[in-house]
Amino acid sequence: MPPLKTIIDTWIFDLDNTLYSADSGIFQQVGELMSRFVSNHLNIDIKEAKKIRSKYYRQHGTTLRGMMDNHGVDPEIFLKEVHKLDYSIVTPNHKLNEELAKLKGRKIIYTNANQQHANDILVQLKLTDMFENIFDIYFLDAIDWKDFSVEKFNEVFIEKLKLKMPEIVYVYSQNSAISFLNLIKNYQLVDHWMDTNLMCIGEKTSMVLNEIKWKKIFLFNPGEEEFLLYKI
Repeated sequence: MPPLKTIIDTWIFDLDNTLYSADSGIFQQVGELMSRFVSNHLNIDIKEAKKIRSKYYRQHGTTLRGMMDNHGVDPEIFLKEVHKLDYSIVTPNHKLNEELAKLKGRKIIYTNANQQHANDILVQLKLTDMFENIFDIYFLDAIDWKDFSVEKFNEVFIEKLKLKMPEIVYVYSQNSAISFLNLIKNYQLVDHWMDTNLMCIGEKTSMVLNEIKWKKIFLFNPGEEEFLLYKI
C-alpha cells in the first residue's frame, strides 16, 4: 500500500495545542478566564469556581456544557469572554508550516472554539492561507444549545457533501450512530454512502447503521483507527 499521505485528499486538523505548542500559555489564559467567568456568574471566589469547573468537566465534558445545563448560561457570551486572550504569545513554527504546505489535498480546521479564535491563532502562526475552511462550534448553524441535539445540517454543507462523499467514516458510540443514521435518513442520503467505508467502535454501534449499504464495515478498539486504514 502506498504511503497514507499520498492517498489522503482531505486533512482535518484540530487547532488548539495541535498547530501550536501546548506550552504557549494560551490554554492557561483560557482556564483563568473560565474560572473568572464562573466566579462572576455564580458570585463565588476563584478557588470555588475552579472546583465547579473541575466538577462540570467530569460530569458534562466541558465547563460550558455544565454552566449551560445548571445555570442557563448563554454560550455566545461565555465563548466571547473566555477568548479575550493575549495572542501575541503564540509564535509560528516554520518547520511545521513547511510540512503542512507539502501535504496535497484540502486542509480543514475543526475546533470547538469560535471562528474568531481560530482566525486570531492562524494570524499568529502565519497560516492564514493554508486552510480551505474552518469548522467551528457554530458551523452547524442549527445546533440546539439546550441539549446539543443536532437535527439538521447547514444546507450548503449538505450540498458540498453530496458532491464528494467521504471514503471513511469513524463512529465512536451508539448515540453517535443513532444521530448519524437520523441525519442520513432526514436528508435522503442513504444511497450516497455505498462507496464509503464505515469504521465502528464495537458491534453494537455498527448494528445501528447496518441498514445502510456501506462499501465495507470494520470494527475497531480505541487506538486501532490507523491500522484499519491498511485494510481498505
